[in-house]
Amino acid sequence: MSLEDVQSAIRRTRLTLILIGIGGFLLSFAGATVLARRIARPLQRLVDGTVRISRGDFVHRIPARSRDEIGDLARAFNDMTAKLLATREQMEETQRKLVQTEKLARSDG
Repeated sequence: MSLEDVQSAIRRTRLTLILIGIGGFLLSFAGATVLARRIARPLQRLVDGTVRISRGDFVHRIPARSRDEIGDLARAFNDMTAKLLATREQMEETQRKLVQTEKLARSDG
């Protein structure tokens, strides 16, 4: 085996290693992108929704398209928000009735 054959084999090996490295990087990038779409974005929507709810926006809903744990969490969030809205409406109605009752009591006395 000549020196030129060895150098050629080294170049091919180096090129193969570079291509494997680039391929690994591209696979890692693709995997990170998928994770970001499947996990990070839906979780960010839930965080944003929680902030909106804390500010009193009880009509905000989270898209719940997936059938995984994230989708289950989004559906539970939406159910909770709907119940909070219904409770707030009931409390407002009760308060209106109390104010009306108080006005009637004052007018009788």
